[in-house]
Formats: sequence, C-alpha cells, structure tokens
Amino acid sequence: AVVGDSPSRVHGKAMLAYVGSHGQLHAPSSRHRLTQKASRRCFFQHAETAWRRSLAVPFVAGSCAVLAQESRRRDATRGMQRSSSQQMASSKSKEKAAMLLAAVYLVATVCNKVLFRLTLVPFGAYTHLLSTSTNVAYMLYFCGVCWRAAASGSIGQKAWDFALRGSGKRYLVMTGLAQAVTFTLMPLFARKLPGSVVTVMAQSMLPFSMLLSFFFLGRRFDRLQFAGVLTVVLGIFVCTQTSGGPAPGASMGSAVFLLSSLGLLTSYFFNAVSFVFKETAIIRYQEENPGERLNGNVVNLLTTVTQGIALWMFWPLNFKLMTHLSIGAYFRSALDVVSQPGPGTLLFVYWAANIFYLVITLAAITRLSSVVVLLLSTLAVPLTTLVFCLDLPLLGAAPFNWLTMVGVLVIFLGLLIYNHKQLQR
Repeated sequence: AVVGDSPSRVHGKAMLAYVGSHGQLHAPSSRHRLTQKASRRCFFQHAETAWRRSLAVPFVAGSCAVLAQESRRRDATRGMQRSSSQQMASSKSKEKAAMLLAAVYLVATVCNKVLFRLTLVPFGAYTHLLSTSTNVAYMLYFCGVCWRAAASGSIGQKAWDFALRGSGKRYLVMTGLAQAVTFTLMPLFARKLPGSVVTVMAQSMLPFSMLLSFFFLGRRFDRLQFAGVLTVVLGIFVCTQTSGGPAPGASMGSAVFLLSSLGLLTSYFFNAVSFVFKETAIIRYQEENPGERLNGNVVNLLTTVTQGIALWMFWPLNFKLMTHLSIGAYFRSALDVVSQPGPGTLLFVYWAANIFYLVITLAAITRLSSVVVLLLSTLAVPLTTLVFCLDLPLLGAAPFNWLTMVGVLVIFLGLLIYNHKQLQR
C-alpha cells in the first residue's frame, strides 16, 4: 500500500500508524515536557522509518532492473567479443589453409615436371607404353570420381546428355584426339632434350592458345597482351640458344636438337588445341544452360576415354615409326624394365603424382583466386629450371648458364605482361 504513495501521504499514514499504536497525542505542557520530547522523537523516528521503507522498495526494484540490464549488456558484449575472436581465428585458419594449398600446388607443379623428365630416362624407349598406361590410370581415377558423384547426385543428367548425346560430344571427342597426339609426341621428343628446355618450351602454349582463341573463339587481345606473347617467344628463343646440350644418355648434334625441339613444340600446339576445344564445350554448355557450369569430372572422363581409344589405335604407328623392336620383343623388354625395383617404383610414383596434380590443381582453381594460380604457375617456370641444375638421380646436374636464367626471367616478365588485366583486379 505504501509503494505508490507520495511522501506527504506517507508521512500522514506514518502518523496514523503511530497514533493507532500509542493512543491520542497530548498537547505539550510543562509537566509532560520530557514525555513530549520522547514522544516527538519516537514519532519522527517511526515516520522516517516508514518513509525510507516506502522509498526503498522502488529503489531496490529499479536497482535490480538496472543491474539486470547491465548484466545482459555485459553478456552481449562478451558474446560479441567471443564471436569476433572466433571469426578472427577462423579467418586466420582459412589464410593458413590457403597459404598451405598454394605452397602444395607450387611444389606439385615443379615435382610433376621433374618426375616427367625422370621417368623418361628408364622408359625413353617405351614412350607409347608410358602414355597408354598413364591414360589407363587417369581413366580409372575419373571413373571412380564420376561414379561416386553420380551416386550422390552431384552430377546432373543435363551434363551427361550434353557430353554423350548433345552438342558437346564433338568438342570433347576432338579434345581427346588432340590430347592423344600430345601424349604421343611429347614423351617421344622430350626424352632427347634437357629438362630445363622442356620446361621453357611448355610456355609456347601461350602464343598457341592465343592464336587458336583468336581464330576459333573470336577473342580479341590488347597491345599489352601481344607484347607479353612476343616477350615470351623472345625468352624461349634465348633459352633454347643457350641450352643446346643433349639430355643425359643422349648424344646428338644441332640438327637432332632442332628436330626434337620442333617435335616438342608440335606436341604443345596440340595440347593448346585440346584446351581450346574443351573451353568451347564449356562455353556451349553455359549458353544452353544459363547459370549452370559443366562438371569438370564429366569433361575429363569423356576426353580421357576418347584419348585412350586413340592411343590404342596408334599402336601400329608406334611399331612402324617409333621403335625397331618387334611386338613381342618390345613388351618383353618393357616388362624387364618395369620388374626392376627402381624403374617400377618410379612408374607408380609418376602415375600417383599425375593424379595428385590433377586433384590439387582443381582444388587450387576452386579455392584460390585465379591471380594466385596464375602467379604460382608462372613462378614454377624459373623454379623448375633451377631444380634441373641440381644433381638429380638419373639426370645429373644440368649446366647452369646465366643467359638461360635471363631467358627464364624474360618469359616470367612476358607472362605477367600478358595477364596484366587479371593482376590489376
């Protein structure tokens, strides 16, 4: 009853409560002066106590409300701080994961190029068998990936219809045929060249891809991109002029070196053709299905199957032009090499490294930016060239030439100039 009253009403109620408990108030007199003083003191004490109690209830209630609100605000602040710290920790972990992925991709790119040249030392006389067996490893891998993806429903029926019965079939078939020619010519001519030259000539895919994209896809390029391509060509020319030595175990003159270089360039031209046909298929699928992207595993599976069929059809050509051995002697000799611990283990490592390189490349393209992948691929060129200057098993150390490094740096600069638009983003 006291909570909602004003102070004046509180004093009145306190007086009534005092009168009701002590009887009526007596007027002051000389005889009762001490009693009046005591009564007055007691009355004011009771009134003050009642008034303080009347104010204490809303004060305590308000104080509790303020404390509760302050507690909620403190809890919210702690929650925001905890969420912010978790976000910072998550961001740092993502940055560390991205840096680790970039480093793994760079190392895998360099190791893939080095392993390719190492494998050609014991299997240089059986290049077509090497290409065919590597294709079988690819085919088994992509069959397993596509089967698992189809079971989970991550590959739609539109992708299969486009690749098997739609307009994308002819582009993917042409891609597989071009890759078959690349797999046949590349190991055949790369086995006679130093590893550093093979790495440098791989950059010829840039001008080849540019020309093919210009004529078949109708793309236009600015002056800086043309300047970048010319710079890359200049760097390739400088490197080939200073790295004219034969590969380990191969003795050849300048004519054979030139023929091997032209054959390797031809293989990279067909590799660029395969990339253009594959890109055309992806563009056609996006035109027919706006907002959707063609599954890369479906593309790789179909092109690998076509490549395998073409490679098996090239076997008569292999025995007629690429080897002087008969069919029986060829496979018996190859089996003897594979049965040896060193070459056999190297072959399985080469297969596993190629499949791992496909997986890590797809992960890098998906999780990292295109600029990061571009810079890492460009950085792999001088690093691979320097690795071949080390004393590697089966290969030895390639002679270090400062002019070769100048040519590699010129190629690096040309690649950066060509991709100036992506770098500006």
